[in-house]
Amino acid sequence: MIEQLVRTGQARFEFRHYPAHSGSGFAAEAMECAADQSGNAFWQFHDEYMTSSALRGSRSRAYEFAAEIGLDADQFRHCLDDGTHRDRINEDFSAALRARVRFTPTIFVNEMNAGTSLVSITRAVEDATP
Repeated sequence: MIEQLVRTGQARFEFRHYPAHSGSGFAAEAMECAADQSGNAFWQFHDEYMTSSALRGSRSRAYEFAAEIGLDADQFRHCLDDGTHRDRINEDFSAALRARVRFTPTIFVNEMNAGTSLVSITRAVEDATP
């Protein structure tokens, strides 16, 4: 659905972090530090975080995974240890709270909650498209 709407120019996809539980702030930072080296690495970290509890909160596992996917280990470690992306991730979370986000994923179309079903999201995009 996202690919279809974005590919046709009807929508733009933006990912925002929602670090509402233990370890998710760390995972968000790891995703962003990975993205600094490769946009695809963001999604590799995202998918690893979502499917494996080993990455959650484990710096050593994050460092290992970065090496496994071919990232520069020193650059990744420096980014993560330095908290390079922490302020922006915290701002994403604050903005989500202001927008009354309570769970993920939450889809917005023109700053309005579009629901989670394919029908409701497609309808919201179509209604917003001139």
